[in-house]
Order: sequence, then structure tokens, then C-alpha cells
Amino acid sequence: MKIVYKLILICTLAFGISFNAYCMPRTSNGTGGGAWSSPNTWNPVGFPTNADDITILAGDVVTNTSASNICLSLTVNGTLSSASPGFLKINGNYTIGLTGSEIGSSGIISFYVNAPAIISSSVLISNRVVYIFYKNMTVAAGTTISKTTATVTIQPSVVITNQGTVTFGTVNCGINSGWINDVGSILTLTKVGFLAAAGTTLTANAANNTISYNISAGSETIKNPVAGYYNLSLSGTTIRSLGAALIVLNNFTTSSPLNTNNRNITVGGNWLNSGTFTAGTGTVTLNGAGAQSLGGTSTTTFYNLTKSGGGTTTLAKNTVVTNLFNISSGIFNASTFGLTGAAGFTQTNGELQLAKLAVTLPELVGAYAISGGKVT
Repeated sequence: MKIVYKLILICTLAFGISFNAYCMPRTSNGTGGGAWSSPNTWNPVGFPTNADDITILAGDVVTNTSASNICLSLTVNGTLSSASPGFLKINGNYTIGLTGSEIGSSGIISFYVNAPAIISSSVLISNRVVYIFYKNMTVAAGTTISKTTATVTIQPSVVITNQGTVTFGTVNCGINSGWINDVGSILTLTKVGFLAAAGTTLTANAANNTISYNISAGSETIKNPVAGYYNLSLSGTTIRSLGAALIVLNNFTTSSPLNTNNRNITVGGNWLNSGTFTAGTGTVTLNGAGAQSLGGTSTTTFYNLTKSGGGTTTLAKNTVVTNLFNISSGIFNASTFGLTGAAGFTQTNGELQLAKLAVTLPELVGAYAISGGKVT
């Protein structure tokens, strides 16, 4: 019986040692690297598995050129170089250090995450390597990714949280997928079609985050976020339209053609229009509690313009209102700029300040109904 116990103990220890070796963190060889699929590229020598935490050492170049490369987590302090048909499957965190880089004109890096995982980089990630997200991931604060010429795929029901600065070109989004722009993050899109599939969601109301659509091809309907945009920027020649009422909690900047399709827009910060704005029969409401500026390089023609926020809105460009201008709270300071058009004017509270001289003020020619507030 003692012999049996000894045999069991020996087998257990043997398998334990084997398992620990199997799960041992691997580094590149420190002598220049090599192909990911070559066992001699790694220390200890062997093929990386989905249980291995991999580190590419500074000075080493590891090439992702075979179709079945895999690891648990990956830290790049040297260079990861991808080329077709390279396919690297990462099951955990992906980290690029100050001495690291991700390069390549093709190839795929896919993220099959077993638990919530993070992409973190101390250097710019800018290349044509394709990213495919199969599980939820977070782009860490301080990380900058630019994939304008590579296709990014977000699989169905996958949600990406962005805390960094991300620029994407073509993004294929599966049904029920989503994107969250976290506090202080920036997402720039250079091609149409982001989150166009059924059931997709965009969350972009976190403080100081910005969504920028910088597109010069095709046309698109602006994605309506769950609780509005914090900062929204439209640029490029793409003709944009609204599919629903638009809420911008802070600054709205546009230098593109924008057609409201008769829908309303609410802005809590600055309105900066340097493009072609088609108001239709919609209402633009300025509801900021703090200072707001209404300007840009183009004269904006509003159908209805409402000032409802308690802060001060200051004109920084001549402005036209064709149907109704309303003040219900706060101060609207027209300064020395023109506030003209066929619109009527209603005021229930707040203050309209006018400083333009030698004309009849205000210059709106419609009917007036002032029941409160003051005009100075």
C-alpha cells in the first residue's frame, strides 16, 4: 500500500511540474527574436499556448506570419511585426511599452478575452494590422490607436470601452454591439458605417469625451447615443442628416453639410458652425448653465432658436432666425453682431442684450410677445 501512495505522489509531483512549466511566462529569446511559430524564438524554448503570458523583450522582433499563433496575455517591449496570413489570438491583456511597437502592412490580431481585458500602449499604434474583437475590451487611458487603413471588426454583442484616443476607418459592427466613450476619451471616425447594424448602442455622455466624424465620402445619418454626446465634431464633405433629435451636452462643432430633417438639436456648450446648416422646421435649444458662444465661420440660419439655459450665450457671428426666437432664462448677448430674419420674438424671463448701433433693435421683423425679463 505504501508503494501505491509513493507512486501517486510521484505522479502528482511530475504532473505538477509539467503543468507549471506549461504555464510559465515566456519571453522572446533576447537574441533578436524570430517567427512566433518557431520554438527557438522563445525562452523557455517551445510553442506559446493560450495559457502563456508572453513578453517580447526590447531589441527583439517577433513576426506574426502564421495562421495559428496564440497566447494568454502579451507585453511588447520590442517589436511585434504582422503580415498575412498571420493570425494572433490574444486571450488577455495586450500591452505595448515605451520601447515597444506594433508594425505591419497586413495580418490580424484578434482578442478572445477570457475575462475583462485591456489594450494599453505607451506609444502610438498606427499600421494596417486588422483588429477583431470577440469579447468586451477596454482601451486604456493614455493609449493612442490609429487604424484608418485597416478594417476593425466588433463582433455581435461585444462592447468596447474607450478611455484613450482612437481613430478608426472602416469598422464592421455586429448586431447588438456597442461602444462606450469614457471620461476624457476621443473617438475619430474617417469612414461611414460605424454602429450601423441593428441593436447597436453608442454611449458618449461622459465628461470631456469627444466623438469626431471626419469623413469625406458617402452620406450618413448621425448615430443617436444613449444619453447624447458630450462633445460632437463633424468635419469633411460627407452630407449628414439626423434620424432623431440630437442632444449635445457640451460643444457642437461642424464644418460639414448638416440637414436636420426637421428634427431638434439641444446644445449645452458652444455652437460653432463653419459648414452648411439646413434647419428645416426644427428647433435649436441652447440650454447651458454656463457661458455659451454661438459662432463659427458661417452665418447660421435657424428656424426656431430657443435660449433656455441659465448661463450667458454670446453671439460671435451674424445669425438669422426665420420663424421664432425665444428666451426663457439666462442672458443672450448679441454683442455687435446681427440677429436678423423674419422670426418673431418671445420672452418670458432672462435678458436680451444688444449693442449694435444705428439700426432698429432687435432686427427680427416678426411679432413680439415679451411677458417677462428685459431687453437692454
